[in-house]
Amino acid sequence: MNGQELVQKIDNLLKEQNLKRQALADFCGINSYTISDWNRHGNLPSAEVGLKIAIFLGVSIEWLFDENYTKKWVSYDDETYSNGFWLSPRAIMYRIEETIRERSPLQAEIEFDEIDENFFSEILGIISIKQIKAAYQNIYEPSLIQLLEISKKLSLPLDWLISGKDQSVDVPEKYILGVAQEYTEFLKFYNCLPESDKKEIFNFTVHLFHSRRKIRDFLLEKGIDVRDVPELIQ
Repeated sequence: MNGQELVQKIDNLLKEQNLKRQALADFCGINSYTISDWNRHGNLPSAEVGLKIAIFLGVSIEWLFDENYTKKWVSYDDETYSNGFWLSPRAIMYRIEETIRERSPLQAEIEFDEIDENFFSEILGIISIKQIKAAYQNIYEPSLIQLLEISKKLSLPLDWLISGKDQSVDVPEKYILGVAQEYTEFLKFYNCLPESDKKEIFNFTVHLFHSRRKIRDFLLEKGIDVRDVPELIQ
């Protein structure tokens, strides 16, 4: 799959549904010229934008980006995606890690402070150890194609892997605690900002921490003091 093939698919679907490119671009939060750039240069969108395209067109993200995938039409739950909850690279890696542990009783016992090549051996042909380490640090975002291949390798729904969609899968404890820690650190920074700057990053904050109630409930259930994790946004 390349940018030209993707844009051709998109244009065909838009025509079928009597929709315009501009409407798609507005939904995805991108410029309409960006779509033309995919066609011109052959590059592909990020995983987040890719899923937004699939949601807008009502097709599976796997079908949109994988020519061998046959299931085309999908009905998306508006409530599930209305908040636009897209996981950070670190959270995606936690989901991958948890899946690997669940698949292998031996792997489930492994504890590591640093990235272990043997642990991630199943996906090393798709993503490198260097990229995995960077994703855990939120400084590398795996490409859509990498995530598509990983989801196929681990038999995971791609939309679950990259979004906040629950799909009756328990959120790993490590993920919740990780987000709570990030929340706390961010809160300290946020509270030091001038009011004018707080207003500018309000939407960004919602994007990062809209699941704050789940975090608080989880920590309370574990008997953890939540005074350092207050409601940042009402």
